[in-house]
Amino acid sequence: MNNKNARKLIILIAAICLIAGIISYGLYRCNAKKSNTDPQDKLVITNLNVGKADAAVIQYNDIVGIIDTGTEEAYDTIDAYLKKHEISDISFLLLTHYDQDHIGSAVEIINNYSIGTVYLPDYESEKEYYPALMDCISGKDNAIFADNMQSMDFADNISMDILPAEDPGPLLESDKNRDNDMSLCLMIKYGSCKFLFTGDIENDRISQMADGSYDLSCDWIKIPHHGVYDKKEKKLIEKASPAYAVISTSLEKAPDDKLKELIKENDIKAYVTMNGDITTICDGNKITVNQ
Repeated sequence: MNNKNARKLIILIAAICLIAGIISYGLYRCNAKKSNTDPQDKLVITNLNVGKADAAVIQYNDIVGIIDTGTEEAYDTIDAYLKKHEISDISFLLLTHYDQDHIGSAVEIINNYSIGTVYLPDYESEKEYYPALMDCISGKDNAIFADNMQSMDFADNISMDILPAEDPGPLLESDKNRDNDMSLCLMIKYGSCKFLFTGDIENDRISQMADGSYDLSCDWIKIPHHGVYDKKEKKLIEKASPAYAVISTSLEKAPDDKLKELIKENDIKAYVTMNGDITTICDGNKITVNQ
C-alpha cells in the first residue's frame, strides 16, 4: 500500500471512530437523562409548587396517579408536568375534599385526560367548586365515594389504603372545619417504605386518627392543612413517626413556627413546596427527597 492510500485509510478509520464516539456519547446522555427523570421500578412522588394548595403526581414506571388538583390556576402547572413526562393516561385521581385549593383543576383534568378511577370523600359540600365537579362526574361509572377504608394495588408491589373518617358524624356537625376534617387520607406502601397523605385534617379529625384503628406509622408524611399548626398535631406526628415531611404552601402563607418547632423536635427532615417542586424517589427500601 502506497503512502497516499495509507493516509486515506487512516483518515477513514479516524472518521469512523469519531462518529462512533459521538453516537456513543449521545446514547449515554440520553440514557442518563432518562434514568434521572424517569427512574425505572421506583416510586416517584412529585409534590408540585402550586401555592397554598395541594397537587401531587404519583408515578411507578408507566402507572400514574394524582392526589388533589390545586386551584383552578394550578391546571397549567399540572398539565405542563404531565405533558413533559408524556403522560396522557391517569390510573386514579383522588380528591381529598372539596375546598377550591384541592379540586380547583379537577374538572379540567377529568375532561382532558383519560382517568381510570376518581375517588372522592362521601359527603355533600357547600363549597363553590362542588356543584361543577358533581356535574362533571354525573353518570360516570368510574367515580367512587369512599365511606370506609379501601385497599387497592397501585402496581404489582405497591399497595394503597384510602382512609376516610372513622366517625364522620361529629365532623359533619361542624360548620367551620367539616370539609377539612372529612378529608380522605391515603397510605401508600412500597416494600418497607410507607407514605401518608393527610389532606387538610384539623384538630377533631387528627384526634380521631391518632386514637383510632388506622396504622399511621410511616416514613414520609404530607403535613395537613398547608403547615397550619393544630394543637393535636403532636399526637399525629408521634403516632406516624416519619423521617421526612412535605408541606404544600406558598411564600405568602409560610408554615407556622410552632409546627416547625414540632418537626425539629422530632428530628424530621422537612421540605416546603414554596421553595419549588419536591420529588421523592423510593426503591422499596430507601427514600431520597430532592428539591
